[in-house]
Amino acid sequence: MRTRMVDLEARVQEERNLLVSRLEEKRDLLATRLDDERKAREELQKQLQEFMKNWRPPSN
Repeated sequence: MRTRMVDLEARVQEERNLLVSRLEEKRDLLATRLDDERKAREELQKQLQEFMKNWRPPSN
C-alpha cells in the first residue's frame, strides 16, 4: 500500500513538472509575441509621426 502511494505521488509530481514546463514555454512565447508587437507598434508610431510632420494638404 505504501509503495503504491509513493508511486502515485511520484507520478503526480512528474505530471505537475510537465505541466509547469509547458506553461513556462507558453509564457515565454507570449512574452516574445508581446515584445514583437510592442516594437511593431513603436515603429508604426514613428512612421505616423514622420508622415504627419511631412504631410501638406493638397492645393486646389
